[in-house]
Amino acid sequence: MKKNLLLFVIAGAVMLVQGCRKADQAVNTNESNFFDQDALKSSLAGDHGTFQLINANGGKSAEIGNLSLIDSGIVHMATYLAIGHQQWRIADQGAGNYKIMNCGSGKYIQSSLIGGVQKLIQASVSTATNQVWKISTAGGGYYKIINKASNLAMTNVDTARVTLATYANTNTQKWTLTQLDDQAYRDDEVVNFFHRKHGSISFDQGNSIPLSYGPNNGKVLWIAEDTYSQKLLKANGKFNCPQFFDIHNSALIQPASHSWDEALTNNLVTHNSAFDYEILASPGADHNASYTWPSVGIEIGNHVYSIASEGPKSNGFDKSVVYDFTENATGGLDWGTAIRHEIPGVSDQTKIGYFNGMVKPGDGYVYVYGAKSIFLYKNIYVARFAETDPFTWTFWNGTAWASAPVFTSAAVIHFIGHDDGTLANTAVSYVNGKYVMMQMDLGYFCDNYPHDIYLQTSSSVTGPFTDKIKIFTIEDMLNGHLCNYYTACIHPEFDNGQNELLLTYCLNYTACSVSTCTNGYLDPNYYQVKAVRVPFALFGL
Repeated sequence: MKKNLLLFVIAGAVMLVQGCRKADQAVNTNESNFFDQDALKSSLAGDHGTFQLINANGGKSAEIGNLSLIDSGIVHMATYLAIGHQQWRIADQGAGNYKIMNCGSGKYIQSSLIGGVQKLIQASVSTATNQVWKISTAGGGYYKIINKASNLAMTNVDTARVTLATYANTNTQKWTLTQLDDQAYRDDEVVNFFHRKHGSISFDQGNSIPLSYGPNNGKVLWIAEDTYSQKLLKANGKFNCPQFFDIHNSALIQPASHSWDEALTNNLVTHNSAFDYEILASPGADHNASYTWPSVGIEIGNHVYSIASEGPKSNGFDKSVVYDFTENATGGLDWGTAIRHEIPGVSDQTKIGYFNGMVKPGDGYVYVYGAKSIFLYKNIYVARFAETDPFTWTFWNGTAWASAPVFTSAAVIHFIGHDDGTLANTAVSYVNGKYVMMQMDLGYFCDNYPHDIYLQTSSSVTGPFTDKIKIFTIEDMLNGHLCNYYTACIHPEFDNGQNELLLTYCLNYTACSVSTCTNGYLDPNYYQVKAVRVPFALFGL
């Protein structure tokens, strides 16, 4: 959950610095194969491949410099470390044309006229020809990469910065394309979707609930916790500093087209709170001294059920409750008043918070995953309720479904030890007939600690789960230091047709020993949802 719930874990945590091991990769120097469209297709769907780009002058790999995640980031050369910023997804555009996307940033390299000179930078995807590249043989297993718009070639002039120049058949312009297994990559389109300009501007959490009822069929409900609303946004697109969020929750309804145009996704309206955009009122008399944080949820019929935590801002959660939202019968944004329910076994204890996942596999039940943290360890539990009775829960005790939760080790379906470093970031979902668990290394440590995302699967709702597999390294930086992050979420409803799973996490406006204020303002991008796409093949789905 939130930072104030993690303090006791952070104070006593002992992290082990984990080493990285470069995987052996096969080098593809067969010129004819690279330009055979069928060969470009990986074992996954889609006309693309993932490559390491190695320059003949010095033998180093192309990367986006300084782990940049923003437009205008430049390409450098460096020793290969098998990180996302050194891995390139090359997509066939036909007729020998390709687009080149960086896996670490999710952005595309392009030739841009800057100060009267064509320079090589990265930017969000566009249809412009300055993001299209002609790739053809340069002989000896090397390739030349020439921009379609500027007709200039990628050139490693000084073995550091990659520039653009007229092709002259020199080693500085020759590249080896080393094919890799398809890698997870930052989904820049989804990240940009959360760069909002109206309603909820910045928020954490970001659970998604697919809808299928009547006029809402195909839409997605996004659940947000602490939120900065558009009321706080200044003309320069930033917030004053210091500035705290003005509401404790909000929700968005994304259209059935799953458009990633933020202007088409608007805020859900309820009658529960007196504050604009807030969908659930805080439990205390003082709005700023308490909170209600909705989290995972599920749709059944024309109702959405979401479990929420309640508590004072100075402490952990006091109570877990379920809110029942009735969908607008005409597909409108006003969903009336959500009804609060206290659930036996859930609302009368605080040892297990059932905020880690809510799935409906189609067997008549909804399964809800929860966690209990004990110093350096974390236990995962599961409860369930019948789709016909959302307010009567039973709890897995290790052998059967019982009427009350059991806190002993027998009921634990998955154990996370201190050496996993994933105490605060766990989510469970249901994808292609498998239960998928997402974990992240604890996001409140400094730069030198692991900051990776992991996935594991199970064929059973109660486990066991496979060993975790590292699939992505979080590289969001604030003023040169790793950002704090949390709230792992899985979104199987966003099928991009390429057998890839969408994951998200959130940044928290903080980094190790770094001020979040720049010239008196806060950048909303550092308190927003970030997205990663993961090929199914990477984690055995």
